[in-house]
Formats: sequence, structure tokens, C-alpha cells
Amino acid sequence: MNTDAAATRDLQTTTPNDQSLPMAISRICMWVSGQAWVPLLPLLIGAITTKFALDLSTAGFVAAAQILCGAFGAFAMSRLLGKFNARYMAVIAITVAMLGNILAALAPALSLFFLSRVISGLAEGCLMALASGAAAVSTRTEHVFSTYKISFGLYAVIGLLIAPGLITEFELLGGYGLIFGVNVVTLVFAWSAFPKTIGAPQTENTETPRKNSQYSRLFVFALCSAIVLSVVGVMGLQAFIERIGAEVIHLEAQTIGNILAGAAAASILSPLLVMYLVKKGFGRALPFTIAATINIVAVALLGVNGTPLFFVIAALAIMPFVLFTQPYQIGLLADLDPSGKLAAAAPGFFGLGAAIGAPLAGAFSEQFGLINITFLAAALTFVSYLIIVNIARVVDRNTSGGAAESS
Repeated sequence: MNTDAAATRDLQTTTPNDQSLPMAISRICMWVSGQAWVPLLPLLIGAITTKFALDLSTAGFVAAAQILCGAFGAFAMSRLLGKFNARYMAVIAITVAMLGNILAALAPALSLFFLSRVISGLAEGCLMALASGAAAVSTRTEHVFSTYKISFGLYAVIGLLIAPGLITEFELLGGYGLIFGVNVVTLVFAWSAFPKTIGAPQTENTETPRKNSQYSRLFVFALCSAIVLSVVGVMGLQAFIERIGAEVIHLEAQTIGNILAGAAAASILSPLLVMYLVKKGFGRALPFTIAATINIVAVALLGVNGTPLFFVIAALAIMPFVLFTQPYQIGLLADLDPSGKLAAAAPGFFGLGAAIGAPLAGAFSEQFGLINITFLAAALTFVSYLIIVNIARVVDRNTSGGAAESS
């Protein structure tokens, strides 16, 4: 009997509608709406500080609160998968997010604006959990999640081209109006095409019941903890990479912006590479090892040699690294828990790591110096991916063994 989790996902037989283009678009829209504000954050921070007369630390606290609420929303939604109609939950979540964004655009006082970010954060976490759960129960989890990342990257590029003019002209109404537009598109596709069931033992779209995971709770806990740890390191450095370029390497603001924009554009290629490697059957352990090694070396070299060249190399190694490894992480979570609930909680793990990373890196820099954040990031990445790579080897081995047995 084949007990491999990936094979059990292949046992799920879906109706033709499950593979339709509208359903694929609905999943992508859910993911993009769940974090549509993130690429616009630097611009929104400026508008927020101006409207409410805030300092940067207070504005940062508001953003951190939204991230934490998103993590909580994702964790909560992951527990609800399989118990209620997923399409209805999606419609409710996107509607709440829309209301939160309307309130943010029109809020006359900081208290109401903060409330809007809490409301939207919870709803957006639910959206991302639903999208992750939908990817997890697919027979091509890494492929589906890679399409999420590519689509989000394209949205970020387009959004950053449109948003400056809107925010300059209309302030917060312009920024959150753009996000509201994304929400509207998501609502249309969620209502008409998002799957009705995710993670249920047996549903109208499932002809074969799912099997339980063959992995222990400790094994699962180790992977989840390592994922959070990896995000803490990477996002802690990402939060201060601009300051490192300005204060340590003495680059001009425009130069730093061009470097980071180039890194963001390059990161769109990472999910495409994942899709190719998965199609060619490379497994997960080897790509993880190579990606982690490149990232650790590039980041550590920036700490040792704080020059413009190594700043460019490190910048190119951060976000492309995140977008390369996350589809594999979702795939591992899906194999450890074939119901899709664990993968649905992944945005919560990502959000928790991001919320911890920036404050930790800030405190570390005050104690040991700004440039030494690079060594903290490299160390956390090394520890986390030592765990993840070994888990990937076990899962890859079980996958190949199960496939051989089933054949």
C-alpha cells in the first residue's frame, strides 16, 4: 500500500471545473488580495504619517499589527477548512477586507484607521489561507503556488507604477482605492469560481477519500518552526537592507531604489524556475540546498565586504530566494498534511516570522551594529534550512519509495 502523502493527493479526482481557468484565476486573486497592500507599504506609510501626524515607529507598529492579524486570520481559517463551504467563507472574507479598506481610505482619526487595519488583516489572512489550502489539495502544489507568486510579482510591478500618482493625488483614498479595486475583482471570481470544498475528507469534488499523514507531530512541528525561523532571518534583513545601503555603504537613495527594484523584478523568475525543476522531477532537497547556500554566502559576504558590488549581490539573493523556497515549503506542508489545513496555515507562519524579524533585527543592530544583521540572517537561514533540507530528504525519499511501490 502506498502511504506517501504526495501520492494520496494524486488520488483525489476532481471534476473538470476544478481545473478551469476561472477557478485558477479565483485562487490567484485570493492570494494577491491577501497581501495587496504589501508592495504599496512604503508609499502608504508616507501618506499615513502625513495624514495622522505620526512618527515612523508608530506607523511601523500599525503595519506590524496588520501582519500579526493576518497571521492570526490564517491560523483560524486553517482550522475551519473542511467544516464549512469554502466559497462562502471566501466571499465573506473578501467582503470584510473590502469594508476594512473603505474604512482605511475614509478614516478621519487614527483609532478608526487602526481598527480598519485589524479588520482587513484578519480577513486577508483568511484569504491567503484559503488560497494556500486550494493549492495544497491540488496534485501540483508547487506549480499552483508558483503561479501565485508570479501573479503577485506582476501585480507589485503594476501597482508600484500606478500607486504613486494615485496617492499623490488622492492620498490614502488613492492607495486603498487601488487595493479595493483588486478586492472587487477577487469577489467576482470568488463568488463564481472558487472551489466549494477544501480539506474535507470526502466532498462533491472528491471521489476518493484522503489518507491521514504518515508523519509525527514532532516532525510537523519541526518543519513549521523552521519555516518561521527562515522568515525571521530573511525578512529581518530585508527590513533594513535599504538602511545598510544608505548608512553603511553610502549609496544614494535612487541607486538603492534601482537595485531593489531590479531584485524585485528578478524575483519573478524564481517561481518559473521552481515550476521547471518540479516538472523535471528534481525533488526538493537539492534545490533547497543550492538556494540556501547561495543566500547564506551572498548575505555573509555583504557583512564581510560592505561594498556596492556585494550589496547588489545580497539584494539579488534575498527576495528571489524567498519566492524560490516558499512554493517548496507549501509543497512539504501539503505532503505532511494531505488535508490541506497545514498548508493553509502557511501564511500565518510567514506573517509570524515577518512580524518577529524586523524588531529582532532592529534590536540586534542597536547592540552589534547595522551591518552585522547580515550575519544574524545568515545564521538563522543556516539553522532553518538545515532542518528543512533534512525534512525534504525524508519526504522526497518517501515520495520516490511510494511511487515505486504504487507502480
